[in-house]
Amino acid sequence: MSKIYFNFPYEGGKIEKSNGATRRNLVIVSGKDFQGEFIPYNDKGWTQTEGEVAYYEKGNHSYIFINPPKKEGVVGVFMGGGYGVNVSPEPIFMASSCGGYGNSESNIGIVTCESILAHDTYKGRHGVRYDKFTPDGFIPLGNDVLLDGEEAVEV
Repeated sequence: MSKIYFNFPYEGGKIEKSNGATRRNLVIVSGKDFQGEFIPYNDKGWTQTEGEVAYYEKGNHSYIFINPPKKEGVVGVFMGGGYGVNVSPEPIFMASSCGGYGNSESNIGIVTCESILAHDTYKGRHGVRYDKFTPDGFIPLGNDVLLDGEEAVEV
């Protein structure tokens, strides 16, 4: 069975985000045939389920669908916190809605294992918050951490 991990509490149904009436609508929705259950996997209430993901863009809408399981694998579905997310390596899919107060940016996307998500904060005032996606779900790494390959300069 394929596992899907979310970096937010998700109980199925439809979640829609947008940064204004004329901005791109970001939608995460359980497909009509999806019958799985959503189980919390950490103290933040982030959830997991068994299923498949699909994405679709039409007009001013970007969709991620949660569908019944068909094959093996692990993917992560993320939702950004409102000021943009940078993902490394390149995500399978990512969509953004920009604009509004403080030039905010909402994101949704699909990532593979070992991806690092760097969540920006309002005008960078609180540093960058990092999460890592592993085969066991998203793991919060904290703010302003050194990532693999980065080194502090010793004096």
